[in-house]
Amino acid sequence: MPDSVASLQSAIVDEANFDVTPTQALTWLNRSWRRMVGESRAFRQWLSFGQTVAGQSFYAVAGVQGVLEMYALVLGGEPHKGEWAGTFPYARGRRGDSLADLQGRLWWSHRGDVGLFEPNVGLTGDRGVNLIPTPSETGVEIYGFCAVTPPDLTADSNGNSTLEMIAGREEISEGLIAGALAIGYSREGNVPLADRSENVFERDRAKLERTTRRRFRGPSPVSIRMVR
Repeated sequence: MPDSVASLQSAIVDEANFDVTPTQALTWLNRSWRRMVGESRAFRQWLSFGQTVAGQSFYAVAGVQGVLEMYALVLGGEPHKGEWAGTFPYARGRRGDSLADLQGRLWWSHRGDVGLFEPNVGLTGDRGVNLIPTPSETGVEIYGFCAVTPPDLTADSNGNSTLEMIAGREEISEGLIAGALAIGYSREGNVPLADRSENVFERDRAKLERTTRRRFRGPSPVSIRMVR
């Protein structure tokens, strides 16, 4: 089980070779935390992205805060509750699939109600996805399974629960402390200690990333896309 947030905060204050207040230590700890969890894509959730509009293929995700990456998308149902009846699943496609589909070059290796979502950017710069095929109904709920920015840690029971929920039993305490210390050493201009701390951070970040991949990877049917 990971250490408590308060113990990580105290370790930063005690181990730093410079003056740092508990408040500043928690701020640095959260920067380290957001970076480690974000880069390893360790915090994933089902999120609602509104509803479909008939004939509209592009849907922005900018209105949903903290989305880093989307792995799956469904129309209808309530996948966050494990209710899949009546859902229309979309697998992740690649840039250019919309054009290939428009030109009739996108072949499907299966039958049934399935589609692809393609990362895209709107005319105003909003990040979003194109849905292939374009929805033909209005008012169907859109859900995406995404990696998102984690909530900040707090030095109390809520913060401890957040740390345990995301990190699980993975021991990343040293990496989180080192990531926070790297910030202070960098500001001091102490490059050797900053680099040393960064190496410890990266070791635990890579460990968390491997654990996350194992947790979410599993045998499942896949959609094979063929483009002529």
